[in-house]
Amino acid sequence: MKGWRYSLLSIAIALCLTVFLLPGSATAQAPVPVSIEAPDEVLEGSDFIASVNVTGVVDFDSCGFDATYDQSIITVTDVTGGQLNGHIIPVNEWHYIPVGPVDTGRIRVAIDMPGMPAPGVSGSGYIAQIHFH
Repeated sequence: MKGWRYSLLSIAIALCLTVFLLPGSATAQAPVPVSIEAPDEVLEGSDFIASVNVTGVVDFDSCGFDATYDQSIITVTDVTGGQLNGHIIPVNEWHYIPVGPVDTGRIRVAIDMPGMPAPGVSGSGYIAQIHFH
């Protein structure tokens, strides 16, 4: 099988991540560093996972993000939860969002940790894994 080279640029995953703080500052939002960890190379027709990593999160309760990618090369098959400082981070929902160009795909992911006592989870880890084919 022919090998396909993927880098963060060629996958073209762009994230806008906003972390919402818990009550006491309900309207406050704090941006956090986000990175994508994905294989540099995968075989054509194979599956791979890209982790959405975050660093220095404080009082995590919920967030949402969009990811864009070149759907003429890859497709999203699933989005699963992550782990932040030993706490399981569930993905509540994800869905495709239509975008203009035919060769660009976009998904929207919503994460919420209901019942998390204040303060929320702090630390580093990954908040989701995007499964590609």
